[in-house]
Amino acid sequence: MTLNKNIRDITIENFSLLNKALDDCLSKHNLTYEKNSICIAVSGGADSVALLYSAYFLKEKYNFQLYAVHVEHGIRKQESMDDAFFVENLCKKLKIPLHIEHVKNLNKNDKGLENKAREVRYNIFKKALKRFNANALLISHHADDNVETFLMNLFRGAGTTGLIGIKDTRTLDNAVLLRPFISINKSDILFALDNSNILYRIDKTNFEDIYTRNKLRLNIIPQIAQIYPSFAKAIKKTSEIIQTDEDFFNSVVNNFIKRYTYIKYPFYYIKIKPLISLHKSIVLRVLRSFDNNCKIKMILNKTSSYDEYALSYDSSIMLYNLLYSPAGTQVEVTGGLFYRKTNEYIHCTADNNIHKNIVENSDLNFKPTQIFNNDIINWGTCKINKLSNNICIDGKLVQSIPNHLVQQAIVRKKEQADTIKPFGMTGKMSLKKYLINKKIDLEFRDYIPIVAIDNNVLWVIGVGASNDVKTDNSTQNTTFKVNGHLPWLI
Repeated sequence: MTLNKNIRDITIENFSLLNKALDDCLSKHNLTYEKNSICIAVSGGADSVALLYSAYFLKEKYNFQLYAVHVEHGIRKQESMDDAFFVENLCKKLKIPLHIEHVKNLNKNDKGLENKAREVRYNIFKKALKRFNANALLISHHADDNVETFLMNLFRGAGTTGLIGIKDTRTLDNAVLLRPFISINKSDILFALDNSNILYRIDKTNFEDIYTRNKLRLNIIPQIAQIYPSFAKAIKKTSEIIQTDEDFFNSVVNNFIKRYTYIKYPFYYIKIKPLISLHKSIVLRVLRSFDNNCKIKMILNKTSSYDEYALSYDSSIMLYNLLYSPAGTQVEVTGGLFYRKTNEYIHCTADNNIHKNIVENSDLNFKPTQIFNNDIINWGTCKINKLSNNICIDGKLVQSIPNHLVQQAIVRKKEQADTIKPFGMTGKMSLKKYLINKKIDLEFRDYIPIVAIDNNVLWVIGVGASNDVKTDNSTQNTTFKVNGHLPWLI
């Protein structure tokens, strides 16, 4: 670094507040060791330049590996190129390896430009993390940014989740993304730079009164500050209170999701009875979380942009009302998902033909298997075990079958001509009618394994048995037990 000793000492003194914030952040996340590799996102503006210098000073203290990444979006033409040139020279001066990329496919007039640019930027960040084998990415958002985000979310009606503001920590692939300056005011950053004669780039578009965030920063926030001088601290305190509440609500929601939903291809559903016993506030949160998880599985694996798929408030109320609608009611929500209510569940699908048979693409698909020659039969995540000793029979997960039937029986999917003689009855009925009587949802019926001889069903696994397998003390039997999770039995 081309600073003489006296100037360097003054610079570090000017950076004392910033360096402490960064030091505390790195220490909290155990990143103050030589084995750690830290990457700084550097735009060339004041905030990121200050963060780069702070990291440079702490590198001398802790000797971790330090890298930088810059994204030249190409939106501001020559100014963008000048930013890239500035960052490149700065990193050379500080001897910090730099990953730089120039984006060619963004235009200032693009619809949803901010989201597109963010998606491109974070994909490049991921590439830089992988290239440098870095386990942390540092971004220079500060307290003023957090105030702007809080107000924008408030005016948009984003709910309590939006009022948390910018989170200081989250994961990014296998790394941690940190915002060590999130409690630092912009004025403190400018003080450190200007009093140390450190140059930085100024984005002229930040002073154009044409963007929502700029209008807030230039016009609204100064007026609020005149009336409430400490409003920024009040917003920070409010965000922290909301974050504590959100942590509690999220734990309740996550426990419910884990216990009463199934979110794995080809089934996406939530159990109604335990859900409607909760307060409406929790129910809405559960529905939003469930919808988000479904979209991650069905939609977001094709695109990383979530905003256009996020569940709107109106859609969440629509789902809430669906809980109390007649069975068979179906609705479409934000993002193109369809929900259908049955007697016990709300089912979700990305196809408006919610009954579409997709068995052939499922890991629950299996070939007909003779049960006589197999001690264990695999079905999806379940195993059907043949037991040598008799245990308590429940007709659903444990069933005894007379040996003379076992020798002929196979496990397979249902067929249209299948019939069953329900346990305790003498007459036969179609398997379709039997499943309807048992209130088995249409979404499950093509996946349920059955034990049958020809079209005579002996046991509908997880549902019930035929009267043909009725045994007594004189009958020689083989007992079968299902181990694992059957989706229609949560």
